Amino acid sequence: MPPSRSEPVSVVGSSGFGERLADFIAAFGGSWKFIILFGLSLAGWIITLKFSTVKPVIIAIVVQALWGLGKTAIKGTLLGAVVVAAIAMSFLEPSCSESS
Repeated sequence: MPPSRSEPVSVVGSSGFGERLADFIAAFGGSWKFIILFGLSLAGWIITLKFSTVKPVIIAIVVQALWGLGKTAIKGTLLGAVVVAAIAMSFLEPSCSESS
């Protein structure tokens, strides 16, 4: 009896939601974009906790709400850069010299 040969099955285009999600996570998780975003978010978290007396849970809730609002409201790269610059500048202290 000769060995049976089967044709390879093509699964292109027939992947389910879970497979597409796994592919996206694997592609994003190993990218430089993810590494940079994670590093920036970690640095921001450390700076916020260093200079703030607000509980970390409150900060996490506010950041999550702002993230959802930002994804809806920010439509372009330029507007996103302006928002990031505004947030960064809000952490700077004014260097006004008071004269008496």
